Amino acid sequence: MWRLLLRFRLLLWLLRLVVVPLLVFALLLFVFLLIGGSLYGLLVAKTIARIGENPYIFVPLLVLEVLALLGVIYMLMVYISKIWKYKKTGGR
Repeated sequence: MWRLLLRFRLLLWLLRLVVVPLLVFALLLFVFLLIGGSLYGLLVAKTIARIGENPYIFVPLLVLEVLALLGVIYMLMVYISKIWKYKKTGGR
């Protein structure tokens, strides 16, 4: 009985520690990539014929890509720090 309870607690601990942050990270990454991809496609479709007129039209695209990359890096830092804090405190 105790072994079953300990296994259940271990599974809950793994769920809280690993699976939930990874799922949240994957969801946020999907949203960032979906928004970035749609904006990228829109900008490319609008500017294919106008590249010669205004080459600076790609500056907003560059800004969006940098912001998406910074968002992904921030999410990674937050979740890694939460996992380290959780490990240091022993799950408290």
